[in-house]
Amino acid sequence: VIETVFCFIASGRISQRTGLVWGPFNLIYGFGAVLLTVSLQRLRGKNDRYIFVGGAIIGGAFEYFTSWFMEVAFGIRAWDYTGQWLSIDGRTSGKYMFFWGILGLVWVKLILPHLLAMIQRIPWKIRYTLTAVCFALIFVDGVMTLMALDSWYSRMAGIAQDSPVSQFFATYFDDDFMA
Repeated sequence: VIETVFCFIASGRISQRTGLVWGPFNLIYGFGAVLLTVSLQRLRGKNDRYIFVGGAIIGGAFEYFTSWFMEVAFGIRAWDYTGQWLSIDGRTSGKYMFFWGILGLVWVKLILPHLLAMIQRIPWKIRYTLTAVCFALIFVDGVMTLMALDSWYSRMAGIAQDSPVSQFFATYFDDDFMA
């Protein structure tokens, strides 16, 4: 939501932030939320400065690693912060580390306690089942996304798409869709 609003203010248009071929999910944001939760929840009762600095460092390191991984694994550079204040190889910057710190603080102090209280109201069996179903759906979506990316990169490289699987991806996840 924050990035969508930020991009709308900067460009005047709403851009889609999903990262998978189905559903409204983005694994980068999901992993970031899990990382902030696991790393910062124990600081909930501490001074806000510790949470802010922790969020900035953890978020910046996560953003750096994610950028590096995407370049090594997929040959893409999804963002480049070169020239920005405290830019580290263009993969993260002081500005975005500041935003990560704010996000960590808001997440730990304002959002997470209410979210956990709501989750606690769901009976354990239902919670467990919902978690398993959501995990299965996101896992399948992730696998399909990786296969669609592999097929797309193969098409761009001029590799023949003659197997039934590659033809399926060429039909349902064509170049326009993947772009």
